[in-house]
Amino acid sequence: MTESERKHLIFGGEPGVMLSAGGVVMVLVVTTVAMAFGILLALRLGGTLNTPEVVRVRLGSDGFTPETVQIQSGRPVEIWVFRKDAVPCTGSVVLENLGIIKALAPRKATMVAFTPKHQGDYTLRCGMGCRKAILKVRDEEVVVLPVFFE
Repeated sequence: MTESERKHLIFGGEPGVMLSAGGVVMVLVVTTVAMAFGILLALRLGGTLNTPEVVRVRLGSDGFTPETVQIQSGRPVEIWVFRKDAVPCTGSVVLENLGIIKALAPRKATMVAFTPKHQGDYTLRCGMGCRKAILKVRDEEVVVLPVFFE
């Protein structure tokens, strides 16, 4: 095997097209950066099934924001509920299907943590039941866009 054929087997491409040492380094750097970016993107968007999915919602006299949230079944979830004001009915949140009730302090965020086991819609409501948000639990992985607290 000639030197040209050996380089063709290693680097591919058309016969007679060879990469210099600088070209090899560039290919390795680009490949490494692309792999690192892919890993970081995968962790940022999805993480693993053991990594809690973090969701932020606001609750005030005008209701929940957002009113609908998608989460993945079988993955732990942390729902941070920020109580915007001291309206009496926003003093707690309830997830009836799961038997969860959490008291909320005014102008603070409180975490509600659970792992949804089954696909379907769950209702997150205020203590009096007049304000509601829907948690849509799906089997497929979902991307949660952040809601920032004021």
